[in-house]
Amino acid sequence: MNKKIQILRAIAIIAVLITHTYYTLNKEIELIFFPICGFGVGIFLFLSGYLTKINKKSYKETILKRLKKLLIPYVIWTLVFSFARNNLNIIKNLLLADEPTIFYYIFIYIELTLLTPFIVKLLKSKYWILGFVITPISILITNYLFPFVFSINLGYFKSLNCFQWFIFYYLGMILGSSFKKINISNKKLVICYIVTLIISFLEGYISYKYFPNVNLHESPMRFSMMIYSIVLCLLSYNWLNKGDIKKINKFEKLLIVVGNYSFGIYLSHLFINQILTFIFKHIGLLNYYIFPINFSLVLIFSVMAIFVFRKIFGTKIASYIGF
Repeated sequence: MNKKIQILRAIAIIAVLITHTYYTLNKEIELIFFPICGFGVGIFLFLSGYLTKINKKSYKETILKRLKKLLIPYVIWTLVFSFARNNLNIIKNLLLADEPTIFYYIFIYIELTLLTPFIVKLLKSKYWILGFVITPISILITNYLFPFVFSINLGYFKSLNCFQWFIFYYLGMILGSSFKKINISNKKLVICYIVTLIISFLEGYISYKYFPNVNLHESPMRFSMMIYSIVLCLLSYNWLNKGDIKKINKFEKLLIVVGNYSFGIYLSHLFINQILTFIFKHIGLLNYYIFPINFSLVLIFSVMAIFVFRKIFGTKIASYIGF
């Protein structure tokens, strides 16, 4: 099981890296490209929920362990980026996950971790089904109602609102604890995957074409992408249910390494990408055709940095910076 978890983490972090290392001058191409790889955060939160044990003793230990794992690296890397980018509003950066903005994921993960005892109570209650409407309602209000009807951008409340991602963590907890079982064939899920992906293309295109100021086309949390990511979570669940991998090939070994390093890659990849972007820009190569090289280098250098740091300082010290 652990090997499959790490492979899924690897796929999720690769998807995240792709969205952060892709360059294009053609917005229409980006509108097609972005939805395909917009599932990374949803998969990570699903796996976190899946691995959360719902008995009182276990989830208390899980909360403390996760907070320790998240908070120290979050503070250190926020400081690194703040000084590197000369953005010295440290308090704001820490409280609002503002440097870099991709750290919203850590902020959301911390929120969901702290909410775990209440989520367990909801899950065990007769109203457990209501957990599945929290995210759709949140997305409706923050991503559609306020921007489209009232022309109001909710800013930080929108980006740091864990309820937009609640459904993935909740679904993972339900399936991981075997509280409920969902039996949907892979064939049906693949069909749903294709349909929801096409709908996501269309929703992104319409938003960009007719409502460019709303920026819905750049959001990973719109209705179509929520459903699309849930389908991928269910496909992951079906695969996990088949048991662990008995014989691992070389490619799977590489994915397991990437999965083991996924949090460190997430924390460090933007810093490495920024350096590479600076180099490519100054030699005139910053364009869509450099993407495969840039993506590969960011991934390789991130993995190498984590590996070397662990070798030199040991895993305990490395864990303080998320490595």
